[in-house]
This record gives sequence, structure tokens and C-alpha cells, in this order.
Amino acid sequence: MEMLRLDITDESVTDSTKIYRYFSFEAFVNLVEMKKLTFSKVTTWEDPWENILSNYDLDIDGKISPPQYSADQFFFGQCWTLKHESDAMWRIYSPNKSGVKVASTVGKLRKLTGVHRVGVSMVRYYRDNDELMNMVQQDDSRGYTARYKRVDFSHEEEIRILVHPNDSTGEEFHDKTHVNLDIPITDFLDQVHIDPRAPEWVESMITLYCERMLKNINVVKSELYTKNLKGKFVRKYELSEKPMSWRDLANKA
Repeated sequence: MEMLRLDITDESVTDSTKIYRYFSFEAFVNLVEMKKLTFSKVTTWEDPWENILSNYDLDIDGKISPPQYSADQFFFGQCWTLKHESDAMWRIYSPNKSGVKVASTVGKLRKLTGVHRVGVSMVRYYRDNDELMNMVQQDDSRGYTARYKRVDFSHEEEIRILVHPNDSTGEEFHDKTHVNLDIPITDFLDQVHIDPRAPEWVESMITLYCERMLKNINVVKSELYTKNLKGKFVRKYELSEKPMSWRDLANKA
């Protein structure tokens, strides 16, 4: 069996780099039950700015025309984050306070089946088209057209997992909008974090489900809002022997 090739674009990313992804409870159950990672075609993503680099024309001897085939328009991606905790991400992906965040590592992507090559790339954020063009000219990575995003989204600290139908070992998926690739889910996941805002009954439900379906995987509730400050702040006041009027106190302040 051919070993899956993992193309890691960034030197700071290694097999041991931790990655996280937020799911609604329904999407999490689908992940566990189906044991598949879902990749969507980049050109179908909601933000039109995601597609500007792959939607290009060719200049051949001064004649401008669209390419007959552009491999860049057929990348499929799934978005993860390098950020361990994020209030914004919980609120976006777990609006009902019942979602989860799963944790894995980059190296475990080698467990994917259905393709023989997978790209892993940190998103690079740009302020305007001029900066984007300067960044692109220095980027010769495969799939670079799918790794740029506006700086407005930099809080996501996104890392993208990219696959291409040319690398398929099974079904042909050029014309699909999504492709599902098998992965042994209990080997792939390291930890499950429950929404920090989840009520007790939701926390119990998710924990019981994971105990049944994801044996030996650590399930914890996020401590994002847990008060764990050691000690207590003390403000020091000095007593004055001379009485002070309210006006004096106000002037002193």
C-alpha cells in the first residue's frame, strides 16, 4: 500500500503540531458515526475573496483567455486552527452552547485514505491586493492559491488541510462540491473539549456519548470561563491623621 505523502508548507509546522476544529454537536456526531473528514471545494466557499487567486486568465503571447483546465480550481479543503482556545470560535460554531472542539496533530493526517497526497498549510493574511501580490510572488508552494485570506480573519489562526482529485486513489471527485475521506476516528482524535458554556445536562450527554463511541479518548469541558485565579487582589489604603474634605479627596484623585 502506498504511503500517504504529507506536504507541510511551513517550517514551523511538524507532525507533532497540535490542531483544533470546532463542531456543532450534530456535526460532531456525524464525524464520529461516519468516520470521515469532509473536504469542500474551495471555489464553493462563502467568502468570494477565497477564490480570487484560483480564478485567473492566461496571457499567451498577449492574448488573454481562460484556461481550458485549471488545477487550482479543484482544490478541496478543511479548515482547522492552531489556536488552543477562542471565545469567538465557540460563539460562531457552537451557537447553542452544545458544541465541541476536537484536538489532533498534523502527523495523524497520514491516517487518511482515499488520496495519496495531502497538503498542510498555515493561512497567510493580507491587508490589500498589493500586499497579496507581493506575498504570492514569494510563494511557490503547491496549493498556494488556497492559503491566503484577508487580515480581518487573522484571529482564527487558521491552518488548512488540502486535497486534490488528481491525487485520488479511489473515486473521481473533480465535479463534486464535497468529498468524504475515511479516517480511523479513534486513532485520529486526541481529545474532545466541550463548550465551556454548556449546561450540566449537555456536558453529561456528550461525555456519555464519547465514553460509548470514543473509548480511551480524553473528554473535558473547556475551562475558558472557569475562575481559577489563585489568591486575591488587595488594594492598599493609607490612613491620614489629618481629616480631608471631599474637595481635597477629589483634587487628590
